[in-house]
Amino acid sequence: MERILDDSEVLIRQGWIEAASQILTDGRNLKDEAVIHGEYLSRLVINSDLEVSDLRQGVAWANAYDREAVQLLGNISDQDLAYGDMLEASARRLAHHSGRVALSNVGSNSRRAVFNVRCYQLGYQAENTESILRINDNIGLR
Repeated sequence: MERILDDSEVLIRQGWIEAASQILTDGRNLKDEAVIHGEYLSRLVINSDLEVSDLRQGVAWANAYDREAVQLLGNISDQDLAYGDMLEASARRLAHHSGRVALSNVGSNSRRAVFNVRCYQLGYQAENTESILRINDNIGLR
């Protein structure tokens, strides 16, 4: 099967490869990191720096890209992949799961309103990872 979506450059340009590399190097949990990145994407939507439609397209792209890669590779575990392939797989998953977290926070007008109020009440700062984790603890996301 030939690869249709050869968009690994998108992962590089948008910083997902670098983020995945840091996660793998530091041994951090990909799921926790996806929540942190998802909260950041949510704030970009709240601040009008990212449109929900663009977020939806990004999630759809990451999902399709990941699905195609899985079909090409078959049932190979991450441990059996070369480091570069594992890094790309982690970046795809990070992009996809982060986008899904953001959509669950701000995918509709009512969700955006609730997320904005919660962030305001808790003194959220987009640059502050500790406040993101505190919000997640307070609203039961972690």
